[in-house]
Amino acid sequence: MPRTIVATSIVFLALSTWATALSGSQGETAGTGKPGDNISPTPADSAVVARVDSIEIRQSDLDAYAGREVASLEQKLYALRSQALNNMIDARLVQKEASRQHLTVDQLLDKELGASSTPSEVEIERDWESNYDALRAIGEVGGRYQVMLDLESRHRAARLREYLTQLRKQNNVAILLRAPESPKLQVSPNTFFLGQNDAGSELVIFQDYECPFCRQLEPVLESLLKDQGFSSRVKITIKQLPLSMHKGSFDAAVAAVCAGQQQAFPIMHKLLFENQNHTEDGLTKTAMEAGLSMPAFRSCLAGDAPRRIVLADMEEARKNGVQATPSLFFNNDPIVLPNNLDELRTVLQGKSLLREVASETSK
Repeated sequence: MPRTIVATSIVFLALSTWATALSGSQGETAGTGKPGDNISPTPADSAVVARVDSIEIRQSDLDAYAGREVASLEQKLYALRSQALNNMIDARLVQKEASRQHLTVDQLLDKELGASSTPSEVEIERDWESNYDALRAIGEVGGRYQVMLDLESRHRAARLREYLTQLRKQNNVAILLRAPESPKLQVSPNTFFLGQNDAGSELVIFQDYECPFCRQLEPVLESLLKDQGFSSRVKITIKQLPLSMHKGSFDAAVAAVCAGQQQAFPIMHKLLFENQNHTEDGLTKTAMEAGLSMPAFRSCLAGDAPRRIVLADMEEARKNGVQATPSLFFNNDPIVLPNNLDELRTVLQGKSLLREVASETSK
């Protein structure tokens, strides 16, 4: 409880310190700034950040190579700046109001917050009973006093938030700090998909053929593609992310790519989950069950091309910050892993795809 009191006191001290510092600055007061004032330009995507002989490396190239880690850091930096900006605005508003009333910041805060901070006897009794086990060691008098101080501190903190909100409404405050764009999935197109290639929406899945959660997801995806309206509107693109902990998953991914070269990816994809023997003999049997041309299949497995495709998918996963399977992205935005078709519908709620399907099925 004393921790809350200290925290509230720090807030008051910070406001006073910031307000004092800002009062001596040469910048415009709150509400008088013009859009764009004091905003530092950020490097353009086209900015050249390095040269290797005659080859230029641009900011966009660097960010693409670093992957989603850059976007994550930008989001954290924005959160830090946003918090600092709001603190600065609050401090400036408090200083402005204190000057208007010919008071110091401390005097203004005492005036606005003091009267509303006294807790009632009902509140003290309620919190004393709720925290009796934690406070009984210091006795009833000491415990009730602790409760009173804590309630008083919470009241002052709540009133401070209300007062700062009130000051913002009374002044012309415009937040011009722009949030970074949410990172979008960046993957190259491929021919390894379920559903129709010309569908208007795309569900991209990074998966591993020996991942139990990927296997559990398969019936959900099959139900989605059988659902009236969905099958013609959603394309499920499969990206391979064989994890090192799964011994045969890389070879299974290569086998799926080879099946895709015979236009048999969907059936091979299904069978690789059903038949978990991903040894050479196991993959051969699965390929035969899928109806593949075995000479072509064996020739493909012996080549480097399908391995390069799988490695390219793994590199795309790294650049997009994907580390677990299955990872799902709907129209380039990450979505929560669903357990069943109803959950998948819920995840897609509000998307144009779901609205269109709902409209058609109700006819």
